[in-house]
Amino acid sequence: MFLVLTMLGGCFSPTKPYVSLKSKNGNQDFHVEIADTRDERTKGLMFRESLAERDGMLFIFEDNSEKTFWMKNTFLPLDIVFMNENKEIVHILRNAEPCTEDICPKFSSQLPSRYVLEINAGMSDKLGILEGDKAEFNL
Repeated sequence: MFLVLTMLGGCFSPTKPYVSLKSKNGNQDFHVEIADTRDERTKGLMFRESLAERDGMLFIFEDNSEKTFWMKNTFLPLDIVFMNENKEIVHILRNAEPCTEDICPKFSSQLPSRYVLEINAGMSDKLGILEGDKAEFNL
C-alpha cells in the first residue's frame, strides 16, 4: 500500500527516509538525506543553495557523546536538532548562520547526542519543536 500525505502544500512520502518529531503540535515529518559515514558527515549540507521546507539531513553517529558542528561553506541558515541515543531532543541550536570565513564558530550539542537533524532555520519554532520531544525514524 502506498500512502501520500499532503503537508504545507507539498507531498510527503513515508516510503522515503524520514524523521518524525513528536511535538506538542503533533507529528512533524521531514524527508531526510542520511549522513552516516565520516565523509558524508563532514560535507553535510555544505554548498547547498536551497532546502525544501520539509527536507533535512540526519547525521547518524556510532556513539552517544557531545557533538560539535560548524557552518563552514554552508549557505543556508539552519536549525540544528541534537538527539540522544533514545531519540530524545536534548538541544536545539536555532538559526545557525552560514559562514564563509576561514575561521567559523563551532556549535556544541551541550549534552551527549547520537543523532543530529539539520532543517531550515526557523522550522523548530514554527512547528513548536522543543527539547524533550522525541523522534521516530523510517530509514
